[in-house]
Amino acid sequence: MAVEDWNTDASQNTTVGGISIAENCPAGNVNNALREIMAQVAAWTEDSGFQAQDDNLDALAGLTLAANRLLYSTGAGALALATLDPFMRGLLAAPNGATFCNGVGAIRVSALSLSNPGYVRLQLGTNQFLQVAWGTASVNGAGVNIIYPINFPTMGFPVISGGSSGANAQVNDPHVNASGIAANGFPVINPRGDGTTISWIAVGY
Repeated sequence: MAVEDWNTDASQNTTVGGISIAENCPAGNVNNALREIMAQVAAWTEDSGFQAQDDNLDALAGLTLAANRLLYSTGAGALALATLDPFMRGLLAAPNGATFCNGVGAIRVSALSLSNPGYVRLQLGTNQFLQVAWGTASVNGAGVNIIYPINFPTMGFPVISGGSSGANAQVNDPHVNASGIAANGFPVINPRGDGTTISWIAVGY
């Protein structure tokens, strides 16, 4: 009988590995049976994957687990429990930075490009954003369509500067065609009919 076949009723255990230990068995069988028992127990212990004695497991066994508690280490072979309420569990379970920042009410830079043209997009809440974009452009007599480096989630509102400072400059210098403002850009009109360089900035959501 192998160890897994041993019976809790002692009278039913009459052999060990084929060695008889029944009543009136040869005396030599007792020694051989004890050796066989030791071998089987050793093999069974190894095969069953028993965890060796460990200080960390001893520390764990000494704790009383309860709801809303977090296990943490206080040192080598020392463990303790801290309170972990549903709010904190929700933050730890956040699948990404956007969800985490929304959970704590933080402002998060969700995208940016510090170049020309460039932009920065701030996340203020779930699907709520504030975006700023900027750049420069050359404008000739036909005007130009400024395309943002990244679309605004909803709409951007641009202003421009540049052009000349001569007579009638405010009337004739390049300006935004407000009717063409969109989430992906805006048109610039140049009534002067010559080429000039403008700087632009747009703020939106």
